Amino acid sequence: MRISVVATLLLALASTAQAATSITVDGRQNCIQSALSPGAAPYGTAATFQLSPGRYVMSLSANTMSCSSGDCPINTVIVQGGVLNAKWGVPVTTQPIVVDVGGNGASTLYGYTSDDVCSDNTGQATLLIQQAY
Repeated sequence: MRISVVATLLLALASTAQAATSITVDGRQNCIQSALSPGAAPYGTAATFQLSPGRYVMSLSANTMSCSSGDCPINTVIVQGGVLNAKWGVPVTTQPIVVDVGGNGASTLYGYTSDDVCSDNTGQATLLIQQAY
């Protein structure tokens, strides 16, 4: 009897928990070339994703991004969008950061890197997004 009660509680908890979301950010394709570089042509586009209003914990769970063939690791993805603390962009690294998403419906957010020369960047990072309770 006791085992069936515990099993029922665990099943109820598992069915209400949300799985984490992973977004791949490519060091070259999702790199926004610096607007401050003289004569630089636009390069890359941000990875886009949508989140419902709420509080999320974001971090990089895997990262092989680098510029200049491995000479300089790219350890940050900028997440920008929504109407709360990520509106102007927040840096996401391996250290978890809390991102609040507001509004009445899903918000589009953007994940990208930035560099003065994006064309020589390599690797990818996995942006892990977990809902905070």
